[in-house]
Amino acid sequence: SLYRQILRRAGIPTDRILEAARYRILRARVRDLAAQGALAHLTPIADKPGLISSVAEFIADLKQGGVTPEMFAQFATSPRARDLALIYTSYQTFLHDHKFVDREERGWLARDALDGNPHLCADYDYIAADGFDEFNLTQLAIVKQLAARVPRLDVTLTYQPHRLAH
Repeated sequence: SLYRQILRRAGIPTDRILEAARYRILRARVRDLAAQGALAHLTPIADKPGLISSVAEFIADLKQGGVTPEMFAQFATSPRARDLALIYTSYQTFLHDHKFVDREERGWLARDALDGNPHLCADYDYIAADGFDEFNLTQLAIVKQLAARVPRLDVTLTYQPHRLAH
């Protein structure tokens, strides 16, 4: 909801796809690439449900690390990695062509909106970021940007008793 609020205040409309739609889009992208013979390694398992959930998680992890399809494709040297790069690129192209964003890309847009406007959200007196157990790079950048703009920003972390205290 923070991403949505930042983008709304920046005047940037976004239509975020739901998780079920994200899986359907990925399934269609994998099916189409396999039918075209574009997947050198993953074609035999292209119709397996486990592949789609693994690819969805992998792409989300890449995006949380700020890795674009172009960046990943540069370093994809194995047949499996090249297939994943093709899928990621196809998925991202589909989103852009249809003017959709997923959760991670909405975060990228919010981060970029804050980068481009030092006054955006500076009128808040207080922001609370509650319930995080860790931050990805996009979230960390947004929290850092907001902390520099608002008089008070509190971050609460979820307590996990099995984690070591440092």
